[in-house]
Amino acid sequence: MHNIIAPRPISRPSPPKLQPTPQGPKKFLLFLLICGIFGLFAYWRGMDEVIIGDDGALVLSPERQDELDRRIYRLDNAEQYVLIAMYDGHYPCYNCGPDTLKIFLFAGETWKYGVTIQGQKGRYSTKKLNGMGLDYRVQLRSNIHNCLKAEAKMIFHYPLMPENIKRLRPINRPPGNKNDL
Repeated sequence: MHNIIAPRPISRPSPPKLQPTPQGPKKFLLFLLICGIFGLFAYWRGMDEVIIGDDGALVLSPERQDELDRRIYRLDNAEQYVLIAMYDGHYPCYNCGPDTLKIFLFAGETWKYGVTIQGQKGRYSTKKLNGMGLDYRVQLRSNIHNCLKAEAKMIFHYPLMPENIKRLRPINRPPGNKNDL
């Protein structure tokens, strides 16, 4: 007869017990010092935009006020523009469907409607427009609200334009507009 010895159960070593590290006053003071430095930095960083005026009230710094005035001026003097094909040819089409990446446009047909508060030079370089065969034409100069309304009307009415209706597969917005807004 054979003596069968039952296997011993495998015991796994227990993980070492971690001793809590005392959070002494030195670590707490270091934490407070770091927080204080970051707090002061944030305070000073923001305070260069605000100064104490002649009457003792807080006002915007002259630099910040100038920046605000320039922004408001640009918002009041926006442009609603159209990008027109300069010559007959194939142009990128962002909404012609996944199987059609380009669309044929005749010279003078619309590629995109848009709005900018930066003017043509801030929005498109002449080199880029010429490279794409597009001409930038302002349709409306007004405040940003009126320009955005005009742009929306042009984009939404695009399906009714004769240049779109004559296509075998009309599209729902100009080829260069990726979405309605």
